[in-house]
Amino acid sequence: METVIETLEALIERGIIEDYAISGASGALFYAEPIDTSDIDVLVYLPHSDSLLITLAPIYEVLRELGYKEEEEHIIIDGIPVQFLPVYDSLTESAIDHSLNHVCGRRVARVVDPEHLVIIALNTGRRKDYLRIDILLEQADLDLEYLGSLLEIFGLLEKFNQKYPRCLEKFSS
Repeated sequence: METVIETLEALIERGIIEDYAISGASGALFYAEPIDTSDIDVLVYLPHSDSLLITLAPIYEVLRELGYKEEEEHIIIDGIPVQFLPVYDSLTESAIDHSLNHVCGRRVARVVDPEHLVIIALNTGRRKDYLRIDILLEQADLDLEYLGSLLEIFGLLEKFNQKYPRCLEKFSS
């Protein structure tokens, strides 16, 4: 993963992306036991553009120049499939803005905090996302008050309480 982080830093230095945060199952690895994942999801802020069309082409162009290959929606960096996801709403914007620094080998990685990982997974709502939420609720050191306030801000408190009714007590105390 160090090479992925190094590559992300190079993209920032070149002005191709403004910031990033590792998300999804790979992000959850920093807070809980390993979860099966085949790739690294990276949320990215792209430089401002006057175009209404969001394109990842500049990322792919630079990474091709660096010798990395494309495979479907991924770029393979040091054998690891990496998927770049541009910030697409206020939730993913908040996730990058509140991401945390984590040491990863000799590098420091920007990683979505566990509370935002829970909310993004809840919002996405696939079976594997609910499994990730279960693991994070059980193992991660979550700030439940903060999680509750984020769920309210992003309009997901009711959905969370329907899926995880036992957590209601934690938010009420």
